[in-house]
Amino acid sequence: MSQASDEDDEDDGDTVIWQLLDIDVYHGGGANIGELVLSFDDVGIYDAEDNQTCAFEFTKGAATLRDLNASTPEDEVLFTLVGDRVFAGEVDVPRLRDKDWREWDKLQLTYSGAGVWWGNYEVVALEANVDLELTTDTRKLLIAALLDGRCGSAGL
Repeated sequence: MSQASDEDDEDDGDTVIWQLLDIDVYHGGGANIGELVLSFDDVGIYDAEDNQTCAFEFTKGAATLRDLNASTPEDEVLFTLVGDRVFAGEVDVPRLRDKDWREWDKLQLTYSGAGVWWGNYEVVALEANVDLELTTDTRKLLIAALLDGRCGSAGL
């Protein structure tokens, strides 16, 4: 089990936004666990009605998340994960490793410990109760989809 909390709630501390139980993601947490939001496995992400909405792809040095409901002939790449960084769309990994600014401009999220940061450590997006740097690529991409309102999520 892991929980994702929003740190912006000044009144009563952290508010649990999502709770991950095995392969399912629910709104809220603890005694306030709500409805099923998404499920996931090694193949993709599924909405609450168990329809696959997004697919994971793994290549050497990167993982991508594709939108299976995209209106384009080829499924749209939503995110590319390289290590602990999530980039918008598809990135050219060799150019990224060469510090090409055009690829680094696509940086959306950075995972550090239990925190998820917007961009390159700009603002904390959420905190988890587990070390997210040690989690799987599928969970990192799932969290990106949850935050961005993709694959059946309403977003943050």
